[in-house]
Order: sequence, then structure tokens, then C-alpha cells
Amino acid sequence: MGYEVYITRAKEFWQASESPIQEDEWLSFAASQPTLRRSAEDHYSRRNNRGDIETFYPWLILEHERSQRLWYMDGALNMNEPDHAAMIRMHEIATALCARLIDEDGREYGSDGYLLL
Repeated sequence: MGYEVYITRAKEFWQASESPIQEDEWLSFAASQPTLRRSAEDHYSRRNNRGDIETFYPWLILEHERSQRLWYMDGALNMNEPDHAAMIRMHEIATALCARLIDEDGREYGSDGYLLL
């Protein structure tokens, strides 16, 4: 597991479905970004409430040494253990989507990638 950071419009990450970033909005934004690429190899599958299998493919942030995986699920985006450069890029994405960058404890991060006081 690891520490999760989220791009969300909700107060807490688990409330993302109440004020979601719409999937078509995310896909349109991601398609306009040359430094984001959807992974064809990595994926995550789960069973939804209707019993259907859903498969998710992460987006890779290509401008970093270590390809950072950004997942869109349930109206929010998340990354496990982002490095500092990824935190800055995630804040840029959050700003473009009129959202916030928060960690799993609900603490918000600024444009410099550090916690807001």
C-alpha cells in the first residue's frame, strides 16, 4: 500500500462521488496534455456494486524520471506515494480541473507541492 494523494472537488477524498470530476472532463483534459499518456500495460480491476468487473488504466506523468501513475476512479484522481515533482504536476492538474490536491488525511497541498498551513 502506501500514502495516497488525491485530486478532488470534495472536502474529503471518500466524498468524491458527491462532487465528482466527470470522466469525460478528465479524458478531455488528459488528451490535451502531451506529458500524460494512458498506460496499456498496467491496470486495476474490481467488481462494482452491480457485480460487473471494472478495469482502470493509469495515466503516466512522462516528464518525471520515474513514471508516476495517476489513476482516475470514482470521480477523483489519485497517486500512491508521489514524488515532489509529481505533487507539483498534480497541483497544476487540480487547478486546471477546479479541484484541490489533498492527502488521505484531508490535508491540502499548494502549488509548490508542500502542505498548506
